Amino acid sequence: ALFDKDTPAKKIGQLLIEIKIKEQDWGKTDLVCKPPIEEVCALVVEEGGIAIAAHVQGHGGFLDMVKSAARRRAIYACPHLAALEERNPTVRAEFIAGARPGYPQRPIACIQSSDSIRPPHTTHHLDGIASHYTLIKLDGISIYSLKQAFHDPKARIAFPEDLQPSPDHVIEAIFVSGGFFSGQTLRFNDNLTCLIGGTGTGKSLALELIRFILDQRSQ
Repeated sequence: ALFDKDTPAKKIGQLLIEIKIKEQDWGKTDLVCKPPIEEVCALVVEEGGIAIAAHVQGHGGFLDMVKSAARRRAIYACPHLAALEERNPTVRAEFIAGARPGYPQRPIACIQSSDSIRPPHTTHHLDGIASHYTLIKLDGISIYSLKQAFHDPKARIAFPEDLQPSPDHVIEAIFVSGGFFSGQTLRFNDNLTCLIGGTGTGKSLALELIRFILDQRSQ
């Protein structure tokens, strides 16, 4: 579960107690909470957090621990489960597309991260931090921004192997002299530019101007 950094520790402690993890057991890594996973996810969301299923197919992940196929499908379908941690590119693509065989047709975001354990170490160590990571395009560092990214993983979540080399040339802006747009400068965002407007406002004309600059004919 992820919460905003300003979430009081007391609030998280209350959540742990609610899912039947006693205070004297906090910090233990081998505990299994008593309520079903779906109920825990719902409680996390209710308290303003995000529920992510960690290393789902690895040791301790729910796809590994839950032996009933029906239960695995029910957990996967839980609307409060925001994302899965999955490193296999093929499986990841199936989950994101909602096309994983044997599971409901529910697209879900996937991420990858790393525990602070990295060979040759067998215990938690600083060298393990960020050995695996995910690139997420956010408007700001907050739980709200993460939620928005998880709703659109194809556009806003990437893995290191997904990155494409930066282009050698980019169009930063166009200045128009003459015609409908005379005197206008259109500047483009580094990430994504949207042209929005009613009929006749010049959306298609802006694209035609770019084609003209590049000496391309309209199809």
